[in-house]
Order: sequence, then structure tokens, then C-alpha cells
Amino acid sequence: MNSIEKIRHNEAEMNRILIGRRDEVRGCFLAMLAQQHCILFGPWGEAKSMLLDQFVQGISGAVVFNKTVAQDTLPDDLFVAAYDFIVEDLGGGKQRNITEPITTGMLPVAHFAMLRELFRCSGPTLNALLTAINERKWESRGVRYSMPLISVFGDTNNLPGEDLEAFYDRFMLRYVVGRTMEKSERIKIRQFSHRRRQGDSQAKINPEPITLDELAGLQEEVLLVNVNERIDDLIETIIERLYEEGVIIYGRRDARLNPLLQANALIEGRDEVTEADLVDVLPHCLWDNPDQRIVVKKTVLAVANPIGLLVQELLDEALEIRNEACSKKKQDGSSKSDQEFARGGSEAIAKFKKLISGDAATGVKGILQLLEDAKKGGYPSKSIEDARESVQRYQKDVAKEVMGMDF
Repeated sequence: MNSIEKIRHNEAEMNRILIGRRDEVRGCFLAMLAQQHCILFGPWGEAKSMLLDQFVQGISGAVVFNKTVAQDTLPDDLFVAAYDFIVEDLGGGKQRNITEPITTGMLPVAHFAMLRELFRCSGPTLNALLTAINERKWESRGVRYSMPLISVFGDTNNLPGEDLEAFYDRFMLRYVVGRTMEKSERIKIRQFSHRRRQGDSQAKINPEPITLDELAGLQEEVLLVNVNERIDDLIETIIERLYEEGVIIYGRRDARLNPLLQANALIEGRDEVTEADLVDVLPHCLWDNPDQRIVVKKTVLAVANPIGLLVQELLDEALEIRNEACSKKKQDGSSKSDQEFARGGSEAIAKFKKLISGDAATGVKGILQLLEDAKKGGYPSKSIEDARESVQRYQKDVAKEVMGMDF
């Protein structure tokens, strides 16, 4: 198994166990290959730490620094394990005491850093971190030293304040990790957890470790992936349209987009960045506030894959149909009767079929027709196939929960 095959294997293993975290898992690998940084937003208990811990298990020889930071966290808490006190002979009977920092196991020697609640840091600590993540340098006694740092992964419950914008801007990849909404997926998560407690090895991630030398080789390969002028033109169009929507992407982040796109193309087995990479990556790079995620995703789709935008609208409609059918409450808050509940399930199944196969009577295309259009037009089709699978899962959920049927 060569280096990139190991990456694909490890990603597949993580997706097998970490149900519903496909985007976040891909983000970890993109950050590593592009030597960028990634942050996960979300409440406690949503497997953010587990995701990061499992990710680094697939990297052989890597030093990983883990720390939960707080307002009283000092730079030394991140950079220095202890101090060695040395007496220096100056000659002539004179001496002076020197303190030498010991950095074993700390951030200066780490290849990867996992920082929890990182926006709670104080000013001096944030300044030290900013130098580390931006320049891969740290300072002691006025001397700057290089660091082997590849990527910093942060997780937090809170958005940063305005005084932290420069620090936040260094985290190119951004994900909101929420509760897994689909009941069938939550059942899978519970089953995997139960099997792990019983010692089932197949309920654990079984990575193919990649060495740091292999990783360095892949990082060089990333830079060889071609980005043609047409792709850069599409990126500029997306940024301009987002500007009109009030979403501003400053030059520093703009300049760091291409390595992430190249890394995604490499994982997908392409030697050139395509529209599919824009769709996969940019929705996770171009927002500052989670409220901007929808407009960012729709803008990216409208430019890079207009058929995908139509499919996304069908997928949004399917989710609304599922949630309405599975709820025993009407929109006005009153309870549905058993007959109304069952009838709603039957109507939802019929709507799902039209969303997938289209409506011949009205000429409205479904996901299957749009998938064919995408393939004929050379547009990315993976996200459309994923949407079809999602609608089929919603269909099964309604059939089982509302109608008591295995669909």
C-alpha cells in the first residue's frame, strides 16, 4: 500500500466508525496534506476530541501536543515543560545563572497540536500561538527557533471576539459539529460504542500508519497538482458574489485556498483541480460566522456546479418532508391523530419518490435526471449521488418510524 492509498484507507476507516462526520474527517486530512489549520465548533459530547484523537493514530512517529486552554493559560504552559538551571563560568571568578527551557512533549517539538477551547487564551498566550501557527517559530530569551509543526486542530464552543480575528483567520478549515440528526445513524453510533466496550476490534479504527517521511513526500505531491486559470477564475467569481452577500474573504485566506484544493484533488486521484474540489472544499473555508454557511454553500454550488444547487434544494425539501412526517405534532403545535400520522407517512413516501425519480406529469426533474445531466455536462456528480442516498435514508426512516415497515 503506497502513501496515498494509506491516506484513503485511513479516511475510509474513520468514516466507517465516526458516523455522520465525513466532511470533518476529510478536513483533517486536507489540513495535514496542505499544512494548514482546522477548527471544529460545537457543544461538548459530539465526538470532536475522538475525531482528532483517532486521526493522529494513523501517523507514525508524530509528536502530538494536547492541551485544554483557559484564560489563565500562560505561554510556558504550552511551550515549556520545565527549566534547566545552568551555571555559566564567565572567567575571573565570575559566574551567572542561566535558565534553559526544556520542551520535551510540548508545542515546540510537536508535529500536531490539539488545542481545546483555544479562544479562551489570554493576549500574551495568543500572540505566542499566532507566531507558532503562522511562522512555525517560537521564541526563548530573544532567540527564535523553528518548529516541526504541521497542523493545529482546535475545538471550541464559542466564536472568537473581534480582538481574535487575526488569530481565527489562520484556521482555514472550519466545521460545525452538531448532533447527528438521522435516527438510523445515531443507532449505528450506539451499536459501535457497545461493541467497543465488548472489545470488538472491528468496532475500532484500524489505520495503516503513514510515516512522517511519507507524509512529507505527499505534501510535495500536493504542490504538483495543477490549478488552471479557469479554476482560479471560478474562485474569483465565488469570492465576488460572496462579497455582494456581505461575506468578505480577505487576501490572506484567499492566497491559502489552492493548496487545500490541490490536496483534495490528490486524495480523489486527480492530477488537476476541478469544480468537484471547489464544491468539496470551499464551503468549509469561506465563512466566518456559522450563520453564513448556507449562503456560502449555495454560492459555491451556483458557480461551480449549478446542477448541484438544484439537487441541494431537493435535499433540503426532503429533510423537511422527513421531519414533518416523523413528528407527531402539527405545525400549529397540536397532536396528530393516528390516522393523520399514518397518512402523513404515506404522503411523504410518495413525495420522496418524486424527488428521486422526478414528476413526469409536471416535467420536474428528480435527482436521478439531474445526476444524468451532471454527468453529460461534465459537472461533479459525487455530491448528487450522496444526496440520492440521503433521500433514500429519509424514505426508510419514514417507512420504519411512521408506518412500521422495512422499506
